[in-house]
Amino acid sequence: MFFVFGAATLYYLVRGLASGRSEEALANARRVAAVEKQLGICVESAVQAHTLRSPLQVGAWNAVYLWGHLPLLATFAAWLYTANREVYGRLRRVFLISQALGAAIYYLFPVAPPRLMPAEYGYVDTLADRHEIHYQLGSVRLFLNEYAAMPSLHFGWSLLMTAGLLSGVGGWKAGVTAVLSPIASMASIVATANHWVLDAVGGAAVMALAFGAERRFFGANAGKSGSSAQDGVSSP
Repeated sequence: MFFVFGAATLYYLVRGLASGRSEEALANARRVAAVEKQLGICVESAVQAHTLRSPLQVGAWNAVYLWGHLPLLATFAAWLYTANREVYGRLRRVFLISQALGAAIYYLFPVAPPRLMPAEYGYVDTLADRHEIHYQLGSVRLFLNEYAAMPSLHFGWSLLMTAGLLSGVGGWKAGVTAVLSPIASMASIVATANHWVLDAVGGAAVMALAFGAERRFFGANAGKSGSSAQDGVSSP
């Protein structure tokens, strides 16, 4: 567990060192928005306009965004560690691989979130309006990179929890929770103007790569170890 927290700290340090490239990040954000328009998935403005009609909705999605990410992920990891150590070990490796991939992309391709776009785009930073403490904590610049929108590991790690629920628990209750988790995450990152829709696609792609890398480099070794153990038992 301490290794995971140490790696997470290093990830945020590296991510923070890649900050400060506002013009490049804004230009990349415009490119992301243009691609979304071409694909017909540029729904951020409509989703947030609907959210802003109700203070209750704003508060709800702010809460999901704040508490449904790292606090929930840490709680889930602690639970899974005791519930299924094998699944925990596999997902921990996927988590670390995704951190490395995400940090590299943030450095190579900084993207501004909708909330940091110029005023003519019309996005409202709902967290700044309702949860000033969030940004006060985030003002520790060494750990903060406001241009780390693509990929959205906020969404990607919700898929990690989904995988943990499906493989480590099972049953219809876990299945329902596993489906609702990424849906709620997706809605919150868009409603709060913290991510573009394509950021979530990028987050899903990073997780797919991380799962594939874990299976390729660690699953194969586990399989070889298992085969060797079986050979040893069967030999005279």
